[in-house]
Amino acid sequence: MFKSFKAKLFIIIVFTTLVLSGITIFTLYQIGINTQLETLRKDVIHMAITVSLMINPELHKKVNPDDLVVTELLNNLNRELYDITQVNTDVIYIYTLIQTDDPEKCKFVLASDDYGRKELDPNDTVYDVSNIPVLRNRTAFMEPTATKDTYEDKWGEFITGYAPLKDKNGKVIATVGVDMGKKKIAEFQQNIKRWTVIVVIANIVLSFILSLIIASFISTPLKTIARHTKLISEGDFNAKIVVESDDEIKVLADAFNSMSEKLGSLFANLNQTQKKLLIYMDDLKDSNQQLNRRVNELTLLYSVSQTVNQTDDLDELLVMILDAIIKGVTSEKGSIMLVDEETGTLVLRVYKDQYTVVNTERPRLFKVGEGIAGTVAQTGKPIVANKGYKDPRFMVRPEEEEDMKIKSLLCVPMIINEKIIGVVNVTNKRKGKDYDEDDLGLLTTLATQIAIIIDKARLHELAILDGLTQLYIHRYFQIRLDEEILRSKRYGYQFALIMFDIDHFKKFNDNYGHQQGDIVLIEVAKLIKQNIRLNVDIPARYGGEEFAVILPGQNADKAKIFAERLRRKIELYEFPGQSEPLHVTISIGIGSYPIDSTIKNQLIYVTDQALYYAKENGRNQVWTVQEMMEKKNHEKYDWQGLAQSIQERRKNREF
Repeated sequence: MFKSFKAKLFIIIVFTTLVLSGITIFTLYQIGINTQLETLRKDVIHMAITVSLMINPELHKKVNPDDLVVTELLNNLNRELYDITQVNTDVIYIYTLIQTDDPEKCKFVLASDDYGRKELDPNDTVYDVSNIPVLRNRTAFMEPTATKDTYEDKWGEFITGYAPLKDKNGKVIATVGVDMGKKKIAEFQQNIKRWTVIVVIANIVLSFILSLIIASFISTPLKTIARHTKLISEGDFNAKIVVESDDEIKVLADAFNSMSEKLGSLFANLNQTQKKLLIYMDDLKDSNQQLNRRVNELTLLYSVSQTVNQTDDLDELLVMILDAIIKGVTSEKGSIMLVDEETGTLVLRVYKDQYTVVNTERPRLFKVGEGIAGTVAQTGKPIVANKGYKDPRFMVRPEEEEDMKIKSLLCVPMIINEKIIGVVNVTNKRKGKDYDEDDLGLLTTLATQIAIIIDKARLHELAILDGLTQLYIHRYFQIRLDEEILRSKRYGYQFALIMFDIDHFKKFNDNYGHQQGDIVLIEVAKLIKQNIRLNVDIPARYGGEEFAVILPGQNADKAKIFAERLRRKIELYEFPGQSEPLHVTISIGIGSYPIDSTIKNQLIYVTDQALYYAKENGRNQVWTVQEMMEKKNHEKYDWQGLAQSIQERRKNREF
């Protein structure tokens, strides 16, 4: 708004001066008002004292305050008060009051405005003093005083002085009230306001004049310095500042002139140095680009290698690796395809762009030898296709609109032990650039690393996963249970153990055959994996038709909610394999660490007992160890016999 330094300085000085003077004037105004008010209070008190001395107390005592008829005595006394109000026009009313039993009420005895009346208004004889502290607390009957400020009643707005009226024995028989009207107070306040306005206007004018003088005095030499500073910024180091003063601005100007000379000399040296630096910069730029590519390659290789330690799940591992590749090669999309040895086709295992991640739940198949990816899988040689879908080797699928959006493509094989196990694709290099030799070299190195990771992951899966259900095997379950117990002991955590098996599974196998039984086991395992927390819960095939799930961080109550949901889904699930859908049920036992046991074998044992107790009570149920033990405490039951019976029947697979 204000661009010049002079204008800003002027505004600051004016504002500061006006604020300080305004505060001073306001303070003096308040002091003046309060002082005059106090003067008026003293005047009205003295007047009340004077009137109290003029009233004959003995005659006053003869007036009956309850008599509404104005007697000659009352009229004479009122006339004396009325004459005083006529002499002193600042006084509006003079009256006397006596106390009543009610501290908030007083009674009028004499009143200057009642002079000449023949009869009194009964509504005007009693006076409500609840808003007049000096009458309410009876101070006005004890000593001369006045209201602290103006007050208002039905007769008007006043400041009132009071003085006790005493008889010849010194006893207070009433108090004399003298009302000074608002007009007198208003006249004084108006006079003070008038002078205040005059002082304010004069102050504003003086502030503007003084501020303009000060701003001009300070800003003029600064303008000179600013003008020469601009010349120096334009390269004129010979410009000198001349200031006709002996103050700090003169010191600043001399220092500026000295700095200008030194800058001129320094600038000449810098020109020579700059030429040399430009040569070095070009060399450093080339070296830096090479270094950045190498650092990027090493960072990406490290990121890919670290993902191996984050998960045991191959699909999740591939997603994490592909995400790192897309970022490292600065591409929009990417995919990993693996060769299916049984069918000899390429299976799209993972696809990812900025919005979508597709895994193997609905795999897409590609023939080896067809298209760019198929050619790479067949020949083992990478392909760079910067024309995208327009490349003659690219096979456009009419049903896939995404194919038409591919502008550039880089595809390299994944080879392990001279065997092609798949390909890695990245498409649409960012910023519209083409893939170059550096991208090809980086992705080729990464593809080799990925092939090793995939091979190790497959071997690891074969070692710990059950071949039929693809759940963890019993031995791996035992290892993970040991780890969970140690972790829970160290950090004070708890976890739940769920064990269940399929009801009447032996009869099911006898009726439908073991092949159908395997289908049921496979489908049950899928339902388990669909309902557990990925990479948190640990599902395992415990043995035969029995399954176990470790739920870290869960107590028995939360585990039961999960178990009931799983039981219900399996109960309602339609198992394939026959002409009509089949149904099975499960019985579930739940144990918790450390509530039910702190020893692994004992925890498994009591959870297993809860499982078979669920079977004993009708199957297709969920029982926690605590629920089982609570029933044991409330019912007489042959629990030892039950345990032996369970072991025998389990051995004979009668459940």
